Amino acid sequence: LSSTSPATSPAQTSINIPGHSFTCDFFVEISWEEMEEVATDTTDATDHLSLDAWEHQFPFTKSSGRNKLRWTPRLTFTNLVEEKSREEWYQVYTSKRDDASEPLERPVVCYRLRCTATFKEFFELKDFPLDAQDLQIKIISMRNKPSGASQQEVILVKNPNPRYQTVIPIRSFLVRDQYRLHPHVLASIGFTSSKASSSRIQYPRICLSMKVTRMPNFYVQVRCVMLPPPQRITPPHAPSLYRHITSPSHGPMTTPPQRQMFVVPLFICVVLSFMVVVLPIKDLADRLSLILTLLLAAIR
Repeated sequence: LSSTSPATSPAQTSINIPGHSFTCDFFVEISWEEMEEVATDTTDATDHLSLDAWEHQFPFTKSSGRNKLRWTPRLTFTNLVEEKSREEWYQVYTSKRDDASEPLERPVVCYRLRCTATFKEFFELKDFPLDAQDLQIKIISMRNKPSGASQQEVILVKNPNPRYQTVIPIRSFLVRDQYRLHPHVLASIGFTSSKASSSRIQYPRICLSMKVTRMPNFYVQVRCVMLPPPQRITPPHAPSLYRHITSPSHGPMTTPPQRQMFVVPLFICVVLSFMVVVLPIKDLADRLSLILTLLLAAIR
């Protein structure tokens, strides 16, 4: 039995570097083959598609055992911090989507989740501001390998069908002035570490990651400050001729706007300050004069 994640659409992603987390609005679809018969064309179809009829997922919670719930992969997020909103529903298909007259051997259950949530992520900042980060959504199935079974009950895979490939709406990326969002989602499939479980149980997992690359020109760029032109103030007791010359009817006297560049000059001063290392240690006067000159240039 396999569980697939065919479509993940992260949108409106915001990144919190100090908090080591990111927030995104995404849609994911999980599908699997149903073992039991599911009514889809009777009056009981609505009851079968109700969320209360299935085992709860994201997160998985065990039921009290009073009512028999329908089978699910028992999926849950492992790096979820906060869930802000969610919408989920089930859909059962007994025939092919392209040809409704051709029935399927087994019904296919599709679980769809639209959610806005915050996930924790370890950011690697050693190459700042030329770094790239992987924003990961980690999903595991709480159905481990049954005792005595030769294979896993659930295997999480990415849907290979090109019709259901991942789509990333880059235009909805909120911090596109600071990061460049790559248009692909990578899927990493495997099992959890046995050391993470006290009973040494391994659970199927799938990690969906999207890559963002920081745009260094956001931090290293020339910033220009536009200063307003100087205003001439007419003395209150000035002669009438002076009042006539400086009146608005003759137009204000303007000067070209002055531009002051801060980042590039300071960057040059910092680079030149490393020349002190080249000078011999005994030449204390030259070393101090170089540092003092650069300091005065920076202050000016």
